[in-house]
Amino acid sequence: NHSREFDEHYEVSAKASVSRAKKALVDLECPKVIPVHSAVLALLAHQRDTGVVIDIGLGATRVLPVVRGQLQERAVTTQLFGSANGTNYLLSVLANVSEGGRPPGDLSGFQIMMVAKVVKEDEGYVASSSTAFENAEERKSVWLSSIFNQSVQVGRPLAVLGEMFFNPTLTGPHHSYFGPNS
Repeated sequence: NHSREFDEHYEVSAKASVSRAKKALVDLECPKVIPVHSAVLALLAHQRDTGVVIDIGLGATRVLPVVRGQLQERAVTTQLFGSANGTNYLLSVLANVSEGGRPPGDLSGFQIMMVAKVVKEDEGYVASSSTAFENAEERKSVWLSSIFNQSVQVGRPLAVLGEMFFNPTLTGPHHSYFGPNS
């Protein structure tokens, strides 16, 4: 019964959405709409019609092959490993840097999450080779050093942030967005 109600609600909602879309097209005097997958559009934006798009989401990463402007749906692969894994990993690194595992000063948990996000995006990288990854040198984290009011050296963890998408075992399931059992 619950499922039937949901299906009916969805059907009514979907019809209303289509109706609104048709009205918008008429209002905009748009003669035709062609649905195109975002992976195709991403390649077209780079003047290519064939390639592989890697979509790194919060909790999953998808590999989307496109050939001559057509998404190869059968070849799409998904790994339950996303950008949140990098954030969670970096938070564990921050816990080791901070005194007693606590954030400095009055930083809230949300602010610490934002620090991890900025460090991940600004300072994380993919090493040029597996040897370069294994031998990643310590480097001063500009963001962490300014927040902790001391020189904070971070080496391999910054390389892990990029490399983990090629080798998810580097950070392990305990950093998963979906929990340690995923």
